[in-house]
Amino acid sequence: MSVEENLTLMRRWFKEVWNEGKMQTVRELLAHDAVGIGGVEDGIPVRGPAELIPFTERHRGAFMFENPPATSKITAACEF
Repeated sequence: MSVEENLTLMRRWFKEVWNEGKMQTVRELLAHDAVGIGGVEDGIPVRGPAELIPFTERHRGAFMFENPPATSKITAACEF
């Protein structure tokens, strides 16, 4: 995936998931076996859309994003 494709995907994620609360986007973009580590409650990994969606819904009310963070450009350009 190119840097531009990564940026497009990240912008979509922040806009639709965090800003608009579209949990269908989580189901569409996140692999069913994805594991989120870090920044999760009590250090317990979040696994797949089924666990990420409730986590996201709880946190959307506390941290509303108006625009995707500037760090998306940095993250999308990095190779992991």
